[in-house]
Amino acid sequence: MSINPSLYDGYIGPNSAHMAFKREIVNAKVLLFQIYGNRQQLKASFQEKISDARKKALGSFTVGMVTEVLSQTQFRALNIPHNEADLVVAEYDSLETQFYALMYIDLQRILESFLLDLYAEVARKDQRVLMSNKTVTFEEVLKTNNMLELLLEKQITALSRSDRDGFEKEFQNMSLPIVPLDGRPEDEQAFLVEEFSLLWAVRNVLQHNHGIVNAVFLKKIRGSNYKVGDRLAIDVPKLGRALAAAESIGDDLNRRAVVKYALA
Repeated sequence: MSINPSLYDGYIGPNSAHMAFKREIVNAKVLLFQIYGNRQQLKASFQEKISDARKKALGSFTVGMVTEVLSQTQFRALNIPHNEADLVVAEYDSLETQFYALMYIDLQRILESFLLDLYAEVARKDQRVLMSNKTVTFEEVLKTNNMLELLLEKQITALSRSDRDGFEKEFQNMSLPIVPLDGRPEDEQAFLVEEFSLLWAVRNVLQHNHGIVNAVFLKKIRGSNYKVGDRLAIDVPKLGRALAAAESIGDDLNRRAVVKYALA
């Protein structure tokens, strides 16, 4: 059985957009590795702190940490009163689920930020990608010292407000499909297409609908086993799939962009 060489040597592109992307993706991988690998120790440590504080207290108690020193006599603290701590101790799994959801949301942000940064790098190399029906005002034209950067800012702002379909359309117009429909084994292709779609749809449900599946989600994810009202909980397998897909998509897209547009 052959070993995938990418397991030993990761791809880091020569351009700043991919370097920033890779740094954040690696941070996410290491964070998950550290937290999940030590989850039992972290749980036991928190429970021990609460138990020790309860034993020492005459009645109510709190645990926490100083987050900011304002002066020699003033500080700001993260405060966890005993009754709030008891909520976590009683349902520690909910803390982990929330952490995984936050990581998933941030993973979508990481990939979206990379797509915006890569688009900007390409536009500065080939200004034709900025051709659109968007308009600028006379005031904007008179105030700017750099028309290219003005047009780029307009396009980036519009793109950042779009959904997944908007990104796919823009990159397709640049002859850089985010997830090409050929060149990979069929099962890998299906995996990347599905996970890329899920990144936007799941993020929206987590961030805007308390993790509850709605009709918008089902419209975006055809053939889903979910139904309206289901709770969408993020676990390690879901997060692992999203991480693997986001990194693979970003790396492959960057390789093609570097060659096509001579990015460095």
